[in-house]
Parts: sequence; C-alpha cells; structure tokens
Amino acid sequence: MVGRRPVRALAVSPICPFYEGNHSVPQPDSLYEVQPGYEPVIEAWKQLDLGEGGGAFCAYVDGVKVVDVWGGPAGPDTPWSRETTSNLFSATKALAAICASVLHSRGLLDLDAPVAKYWPEFAQAGKEGALVRHILTHSVGLPGLPKAAELLDYDGRGWDDYDAIAEQLAAAEPAWVPGTETSYHAISYGWLVGELVRRVTGRTIGTFFREEIADPFGWDLRIGTPPHEQGRMADLVPFSDQWSEEEAHIQAQLAAARIEPGSLCALTCVEMHGTSVIDEVVPFFGSASGRTAEIAGAGGSGSARSLAGMFALLALGGELDGKRLLSESSVAEFGREALHARALEVPPLYGLDGTRLPAPDTRWALGYQMNDQWPEEFCSFGPERDAYGHAGAGGQLGFADPFNRVSVGFVRSHLTHSWKACGDLTRTLYTCLER
Repeated sequence: MVGRRPVRALAVSPICPFYEGNHSVPQPDSLYEVQPGYEPVIEAWKQLDLGEGGGAFCAYVDGVKVVDVWGGPAGPDTPWSRETTSNLFSATKALAAICASVLHSRGLLDLDAPVAKYWPEFAQAGKEGALVRHILTHSVGLPGLPKAAELLDYDGRGWDDYDAIAEQLAAAEPAWVPGTETSYHAISYGWLVGELVRRVTGRTIGTFFREEIADPFGWDLRIGTPPHEQGRMADLVPFSDQWSEEEAHIQAQLAAARIEPGSLCALTCVEMHGTSVIDEVVPFFGSASGRTAEIAGAGGSGSARSLAGMFALLALGGELDGKRLLSESSVAEFGREALHARALEVPPLYGLDGTRLPAPDTRWALGYQMNDQWPEEFCSFGPERDAYGHAGAGGQLGFADPFNRVSVGFVRSHLTHSWKACGDLTRTLYTCLER
C-alpha cells in the first residue's frame, strides 16, 4: 500500500491554460484544475502524445478531486472543452456493473440465483444452471448472438431492439457449461446485464443508470447517448498504431478469426456481413445510431471527470460527498476477486516461430477487471494488485483503488492499442501520494 499523506482541504487553482509548445504533440488550449502537490501530473500531461485527437484525465483521492485536465482537439476546429464527452467503449461495462450492484444493495438481485429467476426464458438449451455471477464474470458461455445478422447491421439496424436481442440470447446454446470456462463477452456482457436490469426494474439499463445513478450524482455518463447530447462528443480518430513484425503476425490471425463464420472469435466480435465490431469500431460507434443504442458492453459515453467520480464512490465504499448509493457489503462483494483463470483462446495464437502463445491469465471481480501483472502498455490500475476497474478500446480507462482511496478516469479520441498514456499519468499521481 502506498503511504498516503493527508489531502488538504479543496483549494482548486483557477482554470489555467498551460500550452507552452514543448509537447511531443501539442495539445492546444489545454486547461486544468489541480490541488497543491499534484502539479507533477500536469507536467506529465504536457508530455503526452495524444496523436491527432484530444483527451482528459481526472483523479480523486479520499473523495477529493485532485487533478482534472483536458485538452487537444475534439473535432475539426473544435477544442476539447470542460463539457466534451467521449466514447467509453468497454469501460461502459463498469457502468453496467454498478447498475447490478445497486440492485444487489437493494436486495433485488441475488448473485447466486439462477439467471432464470429473473429471466425465465433463459432456462433453456443448457443454461438452466447459469447463475447471475456467471454473467458478471464472463463465464456464462454466451459471448455473442449466434444469428446476429438476422437482427443487426452496422448501419444501426436492430441495436435498439432489446426484446429481439434478449429472445435470441435466451434461446442460444452456451459455448460451454456456464461457470466452467471464461472468455471475454465483448458486447454480449452488456446485453445480458441489461436484460437482468430490465427484468428486475422494468426499465432499460440506460434509463435505470441515468435516473438512479448518473443524474443524482451529476455524472456526465450515459449508456446510450441521446441525439441532443451527441454534439458534445469528440470525433473518433481511427487507430494508427505501427506494429512490429511479431505484433502484425498476431493481428493478422485475429483479423482472420473474427470474420470466420461460426468461430468463437467471430461470435464475440459480432461478425456479420463479412465484417465485425472491431473492424467497424469508428464508423459504427461514431454514428448517431451507434451512440444512441444502449450497448452496455461498449456503447457508453462520458467525461474523465465523471468516470473518476463514479470510481471514487467505489473507492470510498459506496458513498461520495455525503450521499450513499451502494451498501458497503455490496461494494466489497463486487470489488473482490470472483474468478481467476486462463481464458479460452479466441483464437489460439502463434508467434512467428510457430510457438503457440499462452492463453491470457484473467482476473475478474463482479463486472470489473482486476489489476494484474499485465504489461503497462495494456492497462494499469496503479500499484495495488487488487484495484479494479475497466479498460476500453482505444485507451479509455477508469479504476478504483480502495486501499489508497484513489480513483482515475481517462478518455481520448485518437484510438490506440496502448494504455501507456494513462499509465504514465497514474504512475505520476502515485508518486505525488508518496511525498
């Protein structure tokens, strides 16, 4: 555990431009709010390379916002402002998880009950023994829709037909006996949690999250962004990472697998019409229909500030600014390790020399990724092994560290396969805590 110094009373500096022209890629009109003692994070921000886009970083310590910085372009001739929001991609899964935690706190969701207790149609095709916790740990065996092309298209058709999606999921045969294996449910996780929320509350997950969580706390977070709010969202800039020969070899295998009809990878990546959600990430999630649909596995939006605020509430045991959302017992239950296993290889991958690469070692809390000894370029939730949160495609990230009472939110618009930018800022943040 990092030795924390007491946090002083909130004394935020005026919002100050700090663009000085010495950045690797200058972020014009960057602005910030910072607590005394955390200025090194601002200096680290100045050195970030955010490519052709902009971004934002925010951190809380002991429930106090200590750093809030934003900058760069949100679109052509549009600077990133305090009100700019961005696609969260898979960091949206944390928003879905907190919905489940609210229901658990209120005694409305039993984690060890069969899914069919709340969703009776689910008890078919070998899923009778599937438990709620299996959905939250990506072990339920439904990584995708088996007949996605019958319902959906990447022009936006069908993604808001929650009845039809739920019907197909309920009828689907699991890829394994629920609870016996794990593999990332990239999109279907959100559909599954969303249907549980809808069955328990009668509301869609986006409506429930907004009414019960985001609006009461003033968080600029959405699962499904209404058209009138999409004007504040940053334009997405496509991935432009340069791969090494080995990395390119691995990416080629993944690209082939995700459009191979019937493969587990294709199921996970919503393969249809010869393409996948990975290949359509910018045109689909940058479109009005892709942003409006309540895709709780990857389709949320928000600011780094609000993402950090949500995780601050978790870091403090379910309460923030004197307002309690979750019981301490529910926060503890959702935030501890619930599954640690080798994930199914989707697909098996081989190096240039023909050596089969090891399957990923995964650790899940209930709905959240847990920190691990992953390469920093993937993602980092700080120095505490049992911190938890969720990364999102393109470099998005949010986490809670209850042991040091720290939370972080980071978003960016130029997509990358690295989380190093947030990792650099997080490392600097913890250095400040040690002083």
